[in-house]
Amino acid sequence: MSANKQERIKLQNPEKSEVKSQREPISSLYVLKALCAIGVVSLHAPFGIATDYIRLISSVTVITFFMITGYFLQTDDVSKFLQRAWKSIKKIIPIILLLNLMFVPLAPINGNFSETYMLYFKWLVLGQTNGFAHLWYLTALVQALIVMYLLVYFFKDKGLALLKFLALLWLVHIINGEYKELLFGKPQSFLNSNFLTYALPSISFGLILRKYETKLLANKNW
Repeated sequence: MSANKQERIKLQNPEKSEVKSQREPISSLYVLKALCAIGVVSLHAPFGIATDYIRLISSVTVITFFMITGYFLQTDDVSKFLQRAWKSIKKIIPIILLLNLMFVPLAPINGNFSETYMLYFKWLVLGQTNGFAHLWYLTALVQALIVMYLLVYFFKDKGLALLKFLALLWLVHIINGEYKELLFGKPQSFLNSNFLTYALPSISFGLILRKYETKLLANKNW
């Protein structure tokens, strides 16, 4: 098909052309995901070179994964946002349930509830199964998506605007998370890996980057 013919089709069907362009994969994000995956591996594998500072740098990769989610969620249309968020929620919840069915029997919680209530809290709220934190990311992600969905569902356009301000919660993450030891010489809290101070602000950053992407790229003197 010639370039002129393609242009005529685009002019005749602008909506179909726009939908097609939106579905085109962003190759640079696939490369970024691959680099982030390497960073995540360095956080968990005893490579020897994974010093505390390298782990600190690599922790940014998890934030980046959350931001990519926000990047693809971004829209100024309330109905589209709700549709995208709900679609992601429906995908993640079955995965969490399936993995819990697999892992909980391998690490059961035994003892009286008065002694083990914190283990149940970590499991149900933080995605940590009796000391194993393998599901914390998916748990935090789906919780953050649910909160964002409800904000937009009940507050419409004001809810969409409010999502951008959730990025401020990352200040709590800096104080309470991986940077706590570097800044204050104290170990990070076990409550660090959660939806409120980790997933929500990171996804919010992704929303902001997508919304102002054109302006940022137009002024990339930095």
